[in-house]
Amino acid sequence: IKSVTGEEVTAEDLGGAMAHNSVSGVAHFAAENEDDCIAQIRYLLGFLPSNNMEDAPLVDTGDDPTREDESLNSLLPDNSNMPYDMKDVIAATVDNGEYYEVQPFYATNIITCFA
Repeated sequence: IKSVTGEEVTAEDLGGAMAHNSVSGVAHFAAENEDDCIAQIRYLLGFLPSNNMEDAPLVDTGDDPTREDESLNSLLPDNSNMPYDMKDVIAATVDNGEYYEVQPFYATNIITCFA
């Protein structure tokens, strides 16, 4: 590329993991190494049914289903024009605050996750 455009471009810029996670959106997850990748796959599969005939797995999280989180009263600003972190709202409403975000680096104004 340098010989054609004069621009120095790294292998990551041309199509590395973060380029596909943040720019193109082709990749949904990124891992530090193979062990991390396998751990992420196992974690993700824990949210999914074993096949198309089954329901998603039910897990006893130990989180009280009648739990009330007082932080929800202050997470959203009184002024609807003020920003707030939707991830804080998600963490306050899902069991044990645990969720797994899909495409966390792409279209960061949108949150898609398993919980």
